[in-house]
Amino acid sequence: MRYEDIIPFYQKLNYKCPKDKYGEGFSCGKNKEEAKKNFETEQKLKAEKQKGVDERRGKRAEKVSSKAEKRIAKIKDPILLENVKDVRSLIDKAKSELASGKVSKETYKELRLAVDKLKTTKSNNIKDSNNIPRDELDATTSNMVKAANDTSPENELLANMARDALRKKGLDINGKKIQPNSKVEKFKNLKIQYNEISQKVNDRKKLDTLGSELMEIKTSAKEKYKNKSFDNSVSSMASGETWNSESIGDIYIDSVSKNDITITSNGLTETYKKEELSKILKDAGKISKSYDAEDTKLINNKQKEISLAYSEMQNNREELSNIKEEIINTAYDAHVVSSEKKDYIINGKNKIKATIHEFDDGVVIYSPDNPKNQVYDVKEVYGILSLMPDTLRSNVSRINIVDGKSKDDEYWSNKLNVNFKSAGSAGDDNINLYSSSSEKKKLTTQLIAHESGHTDDNVGWDYYSDGTEWNSAMKNDKKGFITDYAKLHKSNHEDYADSVEMFINQPDLMKVSYPNRYDILDKHYNSGLPLNRDKPSSMQARINADKKSRKSK
Repeated sequence: MRYEDIIPFYQKLNYKCPKDKYGEGFSCGKNKEEAKKNFETEQKLKAEKQKGVDERRGKRAEKVSSKAEKRIAKIKDPILLENVKDVRSLIDKAKSELASGKVSKETYKELRLAVDKLKTTKSNNIKDSNNIPRDELDATTSNMVKAANDTSPENELLANMARDALRKKGLDINGKKIQPNSKVEKFKNLKIQYNEISQKVNDRKKLDTLGSELMEIKTSAKEKYKNKSFDNSVSSMASGETWNSESIGDIYIDSVSKNDITITSNGLTETYKKEELSKILKDAGKISKSYDAEDTKLINNKQKEISLAYSEMQNNREELSNIKEEIINTAYDAHVVSSEKKDYIINGKNKIKATIHEFDDGVVIYSPDNPKNQVYDVKEVYGILSLMPDTLRSNVSRINIVDGKSKDDEYWSNKLNVNFKSAGSAGDDNINLYSSSSEKKKLTTQLIAHESGHTDDNVGWDYYSDGTEWNSAMKNDKKGFITDYAKLHKSNHEDYADSVEMFINQPDLMKVSYPNRYDILDKHYNSGLPLNRDKPSSMQARINADKKSRKSK
């Protein structure tokens, strides 16, 4: 099934109004005044929505900055203090942006990456806040336990130091291993397994190498008997050889006796009298010798290797599927921080009752209470999101599970002359998932990957896929748009989202078919390199370009 058959909707920035409507900016109306009013209303709603996004990002930036400053205060090592400079400059940058109203997505990402790098940097010279070297605490566990349980006032400082040292070793004050949150640990282990097996499943080097070796053996073996005539075919046959008939195909000679020959052809093994087999082969067309016994043995052994490698890959795929389901079922409980009932507005006007689920990675999911339609399960939504690469997932801060259809369904139904039902839409760092029927639909990784791709592509009013690098990759791949869906809409935005979907679900196919686009996404998602965006254009420039485009139609 094609992706476009599953996911019929995407967010389109430059849309056109129906013929009987007047267009103003990005809104339509019966006349110029109404269109302008609708545009202003949309801008107010967008501003309110963006304000909430900015506030959440600002709070997260403050929290990260506060933790970073506390960690920096404990560092005395000169080498580590050099690394701290980058973090401090980013903290100052975040605070400056916060004072002006919001923290940009780029600054927040840079800050998070810098702090994560600082966390993983180790040194034996680090001292605690009391300037007492850790080495002095690194005694035997029993001595630390004894000190940690000393309640005398004069030894309070030493007891606190001992408890801190034990905690850093993963031990409680009795020297017993602290049991971590089992759900979080289970999720981490599952993700490690998932990533390791994904690499095995997507790595076809072994199969490709074995396939190339088999072709070399066959080519070399066939050269021995090229253009040679075998008039007395049956009398020339020997055990272990492979022959070929124009109408029968390959014939493997199992055994040869004085009067009988046992052969295997098309999976069927039969024994014939030599005279009988000669008559059969005369009617079968030209008979030629393909491989002698030694070459046939080499070929059979190589085919067995290929079969084992393929079987191993199939087993890995099955294991990956099982781990994937387990991750989806585990992610929510491992990472949810809170769930709170609250009213919220969807589609710009409808206020509904919903539960807001907040997670420890900053993602917020709104799920409707008492929905009329069959909506996606919030645990499944977060579980599938957690399967995405970290670089892709970090662009999503909010997901709205909508009880109803998209407000743009009618527009696209008229434009495409079909009964259009949107499955999802995305923009900036938000994703909307729609449900417009009583029929329960299973959420797919294709949908989440596609919509997450939009959040990665779209920053403010600009799209990476409209830039030089992506256009050059599309041109060099020499196949145009990656899917019929993107081609139908002539949209680079959809090409990027569908490319992300293929990269997540069919990386081996994309690597062969669209190597230039694959290379960009591989560096971005697997190596963490940022996208090379062109200089962003202003909002007014985008609106002017859109108006010019409308006039030319």
